[in-house]
Amino acid sequence: MEFPQNDRIRNVSPAVTSFGALAPVALTGLAAMACVWGIVTDRFVSHPLVDAAAVVLLAAFCVALAFSFVRLRTILAATAEVQESLTAELDRRDRFWSSAAHDVKSHIASIGLRSQLIKKKLQAVTDDPSDPLLRGLDEIRSTSKRVSTILTELQDVARLNMGVPLALEMRSTDLVALAQAAVAEAQMMSNQRRTFVLDAGQPAIVGYWDEVRIGRVLSNLLDNAIKYSQEDTEITVHVSEQHDAEGAWAYLSVEDTGIGIPESELPQLFERFHRARNVSATIPGTGLGLAGVRDIVEQHGGEVTVVSQEGAGSVFTIRLPLVHEISGAA
Repeated sequence: MEFPQNDRIRNVSPAVTSFGALAPVALTGLAAMACVWGIVTDRFVSHPLVDAAAVVLLAAFCVALAFSFVRLRTILAATAEVQESLTAELDRRDRFWSSAAHDVKSHIASIGLRSQLIKKKLQAVTDDPSDPLLRGLDEIRSTSKRVSTILTELQDVARLNMGVPLALEMRSTDLVALAQAAVAEAQMMSNQRRTFVLDAGQPAIVGYWDEVRIGRVLSNLLDNAIKYSQEDTEITVHVSEQHDAEGAWAYLSVEDTGIGIPESELPQLFERFHRARNVSATIPGTGLGLAGVRDIVEQHGGEVTVVSQEGAGSVFTIRLPLVHEISGAA
């Protein structure tokens, strides 16, 4: 996208080089001060010409300094104006992408709904779960949900770039059931090429979270585990509840035995568009997934951590405050 204020951007380019104009001002000032210092300390012989030269140099220095400050203020004002224009343009861009994503999601949802209607009609003829048509319709619905999730993620990124916090829809959510659904979908999408294990410490862990966005967090972590691990390996999802001095917490972690992350990359791992050097050239990706995971978890009052060793796999863990009810909730 080309910004409409490009002419202003070009006009600001001399701003940096114009600071070089301060060099002769500084030299003039130094020369003037040297003359004055020489006269005061008797290093120079007092002479009308020497005194006049000192006065002229001081006057030139003051005039040049005044002009330099005026020019500097003009440059700073122009820079602020361009920055404001760029901010407004970025805001318009983010609003456009948010609106476009919303429109596309409506069509994607329609595709998923139609696939379910066709499946119901087909089930009236055959109830064989291995029927390729039934499986194909399930894959269409699953894919449409994943595309919708990606679009929601782009909407969230646009909101966060505009400085707008996510509007979380907090509701009673069973984290174990959410993990079961995510594992089942991941198993289907991987076409049985990996083994998924759900390790839940108890049958249900219910708290108040945004079910859709926490589901997206888990899907992102599972997608990464699939993407960065070899076939015929095991991916384990752990879900547990723990209590400490700070209160009750729900823990959810995704463990794989994939390629892992270089230790030097870990501090930047959750930054937008950052991708580790051992995957950026070989495995496609946007670098948005983990940044979105961090944003969602932190807006829930939780945190996300990672333990990884290059060549040995990774464990991503999210910790969420376990609130069983919200004051004033229906």
